[in-house]
Amino acid sequence: MDRHLRKIRRVYRQRRDLPVAALARHLPGLPVSGVAAGLHLMVNLPPAIDENALLGAAREQSVHVFGAGACRTRPRADQPAIVLGYGCVADSLIEEGVRRLARIIVSHSGRASRRAFAVAGAHARR
Repeated sequence: MDRHLRKIRRVYRQRRDLPVAALARHLPGLPVSGVAAGLHLMVNLPPAIDENALLGAAREQSVHVFGAGACRTRPRADQPAIVLGYGCVADSLIEEGVRRLARIIVSHSGRASRRAFAVAGAHARR
């Protein structure tokens, strides 16, 4: 049993590292939390983003994420966030899913946020 647990921890650590790295590449300015909590990550969004509109756009692009508002006891429109599950997603799909998600988030951000993403992305690529 110990050997199995060590193997599974390694497998899920590697799987967790995939979306964390992809988020750092494609959305470098957004805070990610819950990294050590399990098989989900929470990504805090710029306050100008309408969480529900973003979720609808993500569904249209076949990107399945959850709104953090549904997980909170008191949803707040001024603190939009999304929850990304990666436990049952094929490793090969994670990078493309985060890339699509990044395009959606940037398109739903205000002008100032888009500029901030562009600057942060340029710094991340250096």
